[in-house]
Amino acid sequence: MTKKLALGIDVLLEERQELIKGKRIGLVTNALTADASGRPVYERLLPHLTGGCVFTPEHGLAGTALAGEKVASWYDRALGLPIH
Repeated sequence: MTKKLALGIDVLLEERQELIKGKRIGLVTNALTADASGRPVYERLLPHLTGGCVFTPEHGLAGTALAGEKVASWYDRALGLPIH
């Protein structure tokens, strides 16, 4: 029997939204982290990130910063969230 692979973000938003409903979320991600359809996780979680923020790894949210390059925190108006 073959099981279908289910990504955590898809399971969370399709079956377990009660885990994040009404909570402030700090999301660690970048633009390369995606759901099964290829949509960035931070886009899928936007409706649930009110009052939260996004933390990005070394290469920044877009993944364009060079290794070791300092990436300053900012407020992304399009997302309506602080990015650290």
